[in-house]
Amino acid sequence: MTLVQVTVVKAEYGLVQCITRVWEVTPICAASGAGDFLDGGQHEEDRDLLRRLREQAALPITDDRPLEQQPWYHAHVERGDIGDLLLGEGAERMGVGDGSFLVRSSHSGTGHVLSVREKGEIRHLLLHRTPFGMYRWQPEMEFESLPALLSHYIGHPTPTLHLTTPYTKDMARAARAGRSDPWEIGVHSLDLREHLGGGQFGAVRRAKWRQSTEVAVKIFHNDSVREEELWREVQNMRRLRHPNLVKLYGVVSRTRPFMIVMEFMQQGPLSTYLATNQLESVQNVGVLVGVCGGMAYLAEQRVVHRDLAARNVLLGRDLAVKIADFGLSRLLKDDIYEHTTPNLLPYRWLSVEVLERGMFSTKSDVWAFGVLAWEVFSRASNPYQELRTRQEVYEFVKGGGRLSRPSSCPLEAWQQLVVPCWYHQPYLRPDFPNLLDYLRQWQEAEERPRSARAMGRISFFNRSFESTK
Repeated sequence: MTLVQVTVVKAEYGLVQCITRVWEVTPICAASGAGDFLDGGQHEEDRDLLRRLREQAALPITDDRPLEQQPWYHAHVERGDIGDLLLGEGAERMGVGDGSFLVRSSHSGTGHVLSVREKGEIRHLLLHRTPFGMYRWQPEMEFESLPALLSHYIGHPTPTLHLTTPYTKDMARAARAGRSDPWEIGVHSLDLREHLGGGQFGAVRRAKWRQSTEVAVKIFHNDSVREEELWREVQNMRRLRHPNLVKLYGVVSRTRPFMIVMEFMQQGPLSTYLATNQLESVQNVGVLVGVCGGMAYLAEQRVVHRDLAARNVLLGRDLAVKIADFGLSRLLKDDIYEHTTPNLLPYRWLSVEVLERGMFSTKSDVWAFGVLAWEVFSRASNPYQELRTRQEVYEFVKGGGRLSRPSSCPLEAWQQLVVPCWYHQPYLRPDFPNLLDYLRQWQEAEERPRSARAMGRISFFNRSFESTK
């Protein structure tokens, strides 16, 4: 059984109204694979999806609804995934063809991108927002809203741009549900157990997967996070593989709530463990080596984490260290990534340039690593606990203020490892490979017998990061 979509578009008074109908048809040749997706007899969730598609069919696209609620707006879908949506197997069976389009946010976070299928390829057009709040693609034409812009190019095609039908969020869900995805986990294969933690997004619970594998399941409230953001987190976890990053087993996406299934770390968050356990010096250094190793890998992959902190580092058996929570991570196209809403981020771990301008880079992650090192040596105390607001923290660090050295951190390590992470100018801060090299030498020194360690201490701490300045 296959979906066939017919869309009639009416453009009038600056509004675009799309009336969509979806029929179930049986192909003449019932081939297995992608052509069979959304067979209504296979999954109850597929039948629910068909009902939702029918309900959405009568909804007009107007200026009245917020952008996030427009069915053609896909927010944070990655550029590389758009080809799968507009050109992938099954796309034409859903009525996708030349002129089919969607709108997403740009990777820089400074505007929107119109992605259009044309002659078997995808064009990505940056939609500019003028200082007067108008939208334009070409300088000679401006529109009061994105729907008005889309309406114009649907009703008045030009040699350079012709839009036909929108590619909706529900179409994207149908496409995902129709694929044979090795990452998809059936909800009935999970035996959910005790609550491990949670937050605004939902909850984390321990579970048994297939009655044998112990896992942690991140369960999202249906309205807590946009689905595009959930898939972004999954995509990050899929492609990033390192011994110091939490491993992804799969997702539950065909039923609600949406779940991410990942490896279970027995000791839980580093912040919780530090608050209740006194680590020895060699263990402190071992934790920092693990975190720095994972961050060096992320930097090599041109990924900025943006939320590195002790609460987002998990410990397993024998204090195995793994970085978690890639919900804020972004793939860097350039050396700098600008975030337009830094007020929503955990400001006590943010560098001065992020607090001031929302400018993220690997060097802002280095700053956060310095704060994490302070957490390790202070047993997960709250950074700048005497400062109550984001503005107070910003004024303090902008004026040159920094966290004080915990008594458990050696002075030499503080001066040569931690303090350089907080240099005001990002280019003066060390890189993660430099930090990792330093930490490994420190770890080797700590693991030597006490007498040999005392003899070699002065020469070890004499090295610095002058080469990175």
